[in-house]
Amino acid sequence: MRWLSSHFQEVPTARARKEAHDPTERRGEPEVRAKVSSVNHSEIVSFIWGVADLIRDTFKRGKYQDVILPLTVLRRLDCVLAPSKAKVLERQARFKGKLENLDPQLREASGFAFYNTSRYDFEKLVADAPHLAANLRNYIAGFSPNMREVLEKFDFENTISKLDEAGLLFQVMERFKNVDLHPNVVDNPTMGTIFEELIRKFNEAIVGLAIRRCHARSASRGERASSSALVTLNGPTFDN
Repeated sequence: MRWLSSHFQEVPTARARKEAHDPTERRGEPEVRAKVSSVNHSEIVSFIWGVADLIRDTFKRGKYQDVILPLTVLRRLDCVLAPSKAKVLERQARFKGKLENLDPQLREASGFAFYNTSRYDFEKLVADAPHLAANLRNYIAGFSPNMREVLEKFDFENTISKLDEAGLLFQVMERFKNVDLHPNVVDNPTMGTIFEELIRKFNEAIVGLAIRRCHARSASRGERASSSALVTLNGPTFDN
C-alpha cells in the first residue's frame, strides 16, 4: 500500500515558496515542527483488525479486506485533511462560479495534492446515523478527482450497501472514528507498516480458511471411506 504515500506529499504554498527563496521571511517567527508521537503500530493494527469481530457473520474471512482497507484509507485521509477542511470549504465558496478550474486553489488550500469539498468528516458522519450511508457516499464524492480514482480501486460502493443492509455500517464507522491516524500521531512510514501488517493478516486469514476447507474435505472423505468399510463388513453375506 505504499503507492498511497505519494499522495500525501504536501503542496508548497505561495508563502512557503517565497520563504524558500528568501529565508529572511522567517525572521522573528518561531520554528514550528510537527511532533510525531511514539506510536505502537501493532496496537493500531489490533484495534483496526477488531472490526473483523463485527463483520464476521456478514463477510467471509477472505472479504474482510473489502471493509477494513478502504476505511483505513478514508480515516487516514480524514485525519490528514482535518486541519485545512474549513479553509478548503471557504476557498471553494469564494471562487465557485468565478474560476473555471478550482483544483489549483483547492489544492493550495488543503496543503496537499488532494482535498475534500464535502461538509462531512468522520465525526459528522457518525453523528447522523440515520443517513450514514447516503452521507458517506457524499463524503467520498467530495474528494478531488485524483483521490477518487484511488478510492475506486476498492469498489467500496457495494461494501457500503452490504454493511448498511446488515445494520453494521454505524458500528464499523464509529470504530474507525475512534482511531487517530493524523500524521502528527502516525507518520507515513508507520502508516505504511500498518497497511502492510493488515494485508499480512488478510493473507493469513485466507490461507487459514483454505487449510480448514482442505481439512474438512479430508475429514469428509475419511467419513465416507469409513462408512463404505462398515457397509462391506456388516452387509449381507452370500454362501456358495
